[in-house]
Amino acid sequence: MTAVQPREADHNLVAWQRIQLPEEAGIVVVRGIEARPDGLDLFVANDAAASEVRVVPLTSAQAEQVKVVTEDGAARPEVVLAGLWNEWMLGAVRSARSTVLASTTLKPYPHQMDAVYGHMLTQPLLRFLLADEPGTGKTIMSGLWLREAQRLGLVRRALVVCPAHLVIKWKADFERFFAADLREVTAETIRQRALAGSDDDLWVVSLNLAAMNKPLRDALHPDEAGWDAVIFDEAHRMTPTAETFHRVGKELSGSVPHAVFLTATPHRGDEWYFRELLHLVDPDVFPTSGDPDSGLPKLRRSDKKEARRTTPLTPGPLHFLRRMKEELVDYDTESLLFKEREAVNVKVRMNPTEQRFYDRALELVLTYFPARGRALAAMVYGKRAASSLYALAQTLRRRFDKMGTGEDAAAEPGDGADEDDDRAEERVTAAASLDARAEKQAINEVLAELDPLVDPDRLALDELNVSKWAPMIDCLTENGISPGSGRQIVVFTEYADTADWLVRAFNDAGFAAECYSGTDDHTERAAIQARFMDGRFEVIVSTDAGNEGIDLQVANLLVNWDIPWSLVRLEQRMGRIHRIGQQHKVMLYNMVALGTCEGDAHERLLDRLIEAANELGGQMFDSINAIMERVESGTPRGDCESLLRLFYDAGPTRASGGDWPSLEEIRRVRDEYFAELRALSSEVDPAAANAARHDDHLARINPIIVERYLTRIANGNLLQCDPAPLGDDGFFYLSASPGVRGWQLPASLRLSNGRTVVATRADARQQAIDDGVDRAAETIMLGPSDPPLTTLATALRERVEPEMWQGAVLSDRSAREDYTLFVYECGITEGSEGRNPKHRQRGGTLSWLIRVSASGEARTVPWDTLPNLAPAEDLVPVPLAAGDAEAARRQAIEAAERERSRRAQRLDSWVKQLKKELRRLPNALTDPIPDRETKLAQRDKIRATITARLEEAERVAQVTCGEPRRIGWAHVVAVHDETASDADPESEAVSMRLVTNLFTGQGWRVADVHTEGGGYDLYAERGAEQRCVEVKGLAGSAASAGVRLTGGELAKAAQLGDEYWLYVVENCVDGEGRLYAAWQNPAETFRDSFTDVPVVRLSGSRLKAALPTREA
Repeated sequence: MTAVQPREADHNLVAWQRIQLPEEAGIVVVRGIEARPDGLDLFVANDAAASEVRVVPLTSAQAEQVKVVTEDGAARPEVVLAGLWNEWMLGAVRSARSTVLASTTLKPYPHQMDAVYGHMLTQPLLRFLLADEPGTGKTIMSGLWLREAQRLGLVRRALVVCPAHLVIKWKADFERFFAADLREVTAETIRQRALAGSDDDLWVVSLNLAAMNKPLRDALHPDEAGWDAVIFDEAHRMTPTAETFHRVGKELSGSVPHAVFLTATPHRGDEWYFRELLHLVDPDVFPTSGDPDSGLPKLRRSDKKEARRTTPLTPGPLHFLRRMKEELVDYDTESLLFKEREAVNVKVRMNPTEQRFYDRALELVLTYFPARGRALAAMVYGKRAASSLYALAQTLRRRFDKMGTGEDAAAEPGDGADEDDDRAEERVTAAASLDARAEKQAINEVLAELDPLVDPDRLALDELNVSKWAPMIDCLTENGISPGSGRQIVVFTEYADTADWLVRAFNDAGFAAECYSGTDDHTERAAIQARFMDGRFEVIVSTDAGNEGIDLQVANLLVNWDIPWSLVRLEQRMGRIHRIGQQHKVMLYNMVALGTCEGDAHERLLDRLIEAANELGGQMFDSINAIMERVESGTPRGDCESLLRLFYDAGPTRASGGDWPSLEEIRRVRDEYFAELRALSSEVDPAAANAARHDDHLARINPIIVERYLTRIANGNLLQCDPAPLGDDGFFYLSASPGVRGWQLPASLRLSNGRTVVATRADARQQAIDDGVDRAAETIMLGPSDPPLTTLATALRERVEPEMWQGAVLSDRSAREDYTLFVYECGITEGSEGRNPKHRQRGGTLSWLIRVSASGEARTVPWDTLPNLAPAEDLVPVPLAAGDAEAARRQAIEAAERERSRRAQRLDSWVKQLKKELRRLPNALTDPIPDRETKLAQRDKIRATITARLEEAERVAQVTCGEPRRIGWAHVVAVHDETASDADPESEAVSMRLVTNLFTGQGWRVADVHTEGGGYDLYAERGAEQRCVEVKGLAGSAASAGVRLTGGELAKAAQLGDEYWLYVVENCVDGEGRLYAAWQNPAETFRDSFTDVPVVRLSGSRLKAALPTREA
């Protein structure tokens, strides 16, 4: 409705008054009044500048209940103080740099801070390929970016697409690190139309399900589901060679503003793969060979054709980020995050019993399988016999039961090199037999001899004398691992049957062991992994269900009981324990069974691979497949798996030793490959990451501040807040106060009984959940970055709006003169509505705390000065002075312009970097095109696309601010503190000079920040270290006089913990002073005294009793 100009009635209400209507919590502005015989109609707006006006009909009795709100300073001080803290919470959520970190157990490493805050959040439109090496925490980085993007208003609704076995991991990580619920999209979700009508903003879907289910994929399309961001995990699966997965990536990423792709193998040793993946990342900029007009060749390196050498493409940091993990360091710039790796090939010849059954299995193949199926059948029987005789026995049983149930050609080798071993076994066991009756009789004869040796009820390692077992135990012993030693190991096998057997064997040997197998559902697998990571058992025996995406780095020793033919699987296995958090050198043991076809082949290949890898401290283990693909490309040998298959052909001599690549070949390609990777990789600036971490720590609110906020609003009788007995700290019952008129907790925070349980500390909540505390998992996180805190603060703002406008008198025992405090806010908008639907305006709100001195000087002050304030019940109300209000308004306008300018400069820097990055692409992208005319045409086309992109970027980079508006105010009276009689400016100056000299003499960089009101006087940096130092100077003896700390200093000390230091300097009267003592984390040292009060005094005896070792 538009504004109207009704006639004014003859009544005590007049236009432009601010009033509180009956049964409403907030205030409105009167725009007009019309009298009626039985009352009046009020025309009101929510704000003086608002264009929307509503009509409120009132009876005469209701009109008498209308309260006119004036700026007389007579509101209840407790309510206004609570309102000021409430604005602090809202302001922090809106503008703090990284409040997500304040309410999570997550402690990002330098490269993670660099990626999220240095590369990703700086971009208003993000099309990004995060390609760090395995184990660097890409899931954590993308999750942190998503939660921050939500908080900053860049993203509301988002989808994660990941392989099926990683869905549970994503859900668990989001719950654990971000206290957020990722809802899973299933076929049932789509059938019930639950996706479109849901209030849930974060979803996860299996890539496998999306690839197979078209109705689900249609429902997930961004135009239908309204995604602002989509994250694709294991994005290397979506190259054009995997058609169905590629379609998922193409359909779901094309029209979203933000698309993030995660993979550790973007290149896979082939430039074609890399360029096609970049096309998914940003299809407008990076062309695809799938476009017939592109002129780009469709040849992969593995196509074995003579292809023109393509110059490697190096996309810029706005699209692509890759860091080499062996180069990543911690904040001290010295401690490597990834430990060295070493592999050992343990060659074991089969014992006579094993060899006899291995040979008999191959005899069954030669006797009963058709010639065209013998190679595959021999491979299945031979590999399982070499793995364990128990696995062979189980396969023979399945062969006996399923013989002849498949197609005639079922036992022929599969077309794909990566055929699943279980699928190969299914085809072999179901294949037709040349003589079914005779074959079954032969199988029975073999099993009659084999069963007593592999009977699960009488595991007989001594009797069976498994050849691999003793050498493996020797490897464990050499590394100090034995039953009950407290050390853990990971054992990989290709077969669930062998895994079952090994678990029994380990348990029989005294180890606590469990199996992680693809035969279990994803929920059970996640539970097993969690138990292993918690140290509840010693040995996890895993099939290749565990070789991708799961973390097992509590173990530093991995055994490959049998070796997969797929080098991809081999390197994925190795990556499970070589991850962030690994504290020891990683040892990898490959158990090679000699006397078998594949064992003899592996002996030749693995020896060369391991030697080449160990030369680089194991760095090559993440790239074995890519390097070997390069070695084999363009040669008649074929890939490694094809060579291995030759050992099961009728003429195994075809795979002679000369067919294998030499060590020199592998070294040469290895060095070429890593040279290209280094050209793609970016360096992390540890100093910048450390500075970002420090800035975040200093600027954010943390759970302690949130808890003190709850105390303030409870003291204001705005709600009830009582400790909840779910843990030591951080749990509270919240409910509306009975005396508050017509106000309740927001619906999302209100349970059926009218109250809810909240947790302010993520670590305490997680600990309670881990301890099985009843209702712990149901608690609502009220951390600084959690939406419920914003919901609560927004609702309370409306409740206290009348009092905030009216104002109150507060006291400040740390101040030397009276002052007036104001809260202002204004809207800020980034971007403009353009033609591209990806480019959406991003709106937000800025807020400031502004202090106007008695002389009329206005300046913004930190929010964390609020703990210095207390209610002043016995003081006479002081009406708002017009001059103070005008000075605060002008300061708010200046602050808004400063923030607008800062944001505009940041976005302008982004545009300049985008120009630099994109304008070099036309030549690089068209380099592989052989036809000159086509190349020039495509180059012009790409230039036109880039020009359009840059024009859109200019619009995205526009920043505008609205008119600041006042939210509330308070007159603050300086209260003389009798305990401060010994403090004087001269002693403060002497003490500051002494402490500054102490720090600079030890190599610290020191900044004097005592005038900024941040709760400490000096900020000191030395490398990765920082200290926030509060300095107390005394004219006389510290042991006699003691010191006092203000509420702001108390709050900051509690917030910063070990990074906050208290330095006390005595005898300053002589102009030089003497350091009495320095205390790290005084909030912990003087815990009993550091209560939530405006001022606390530490007596001389308390200081003396807590004297630490004196050091600067």
